[in-house]
Amino acid sequence: MILREVQVSCLPANIPDVLEADVSGLHINEALTVKDLVAPEGVRILNDPNQAVVMVAPPIAEEAAVPGAPTAVAGAEPEVLTERKPREAAPEGEKAGDKKK
Repeated sequence: MILREVQVSCLPANIPDVLEADVSGLHINEALTVKDLVAPEGVRILNDPNQAVVMVAPPIAEEAAVPGAPTAVAGAEPEVLTERKPREAAPEGEKAGDKKK
């Protein structure tokens, strides 16, 4: 979508909530312009008639999967990186709070 709003001239009671446009007949690299919009009775569109409203862009090619790269498995649990690992047990004779001299 290129243009999200259009300027219209009409009575306040006739301001449309939406302007519908049929894009089903558009092909890749084709655009629907302001002149293709159908305004309700009593509404005049003020934008440049040749201004594009929507354009059909070619699809972006997906990158090929890199061999050997990890892939996501549906339903697999993610690795938790913020969890701390338990500390190793202190050697005998030392307590957790004792310092070596």
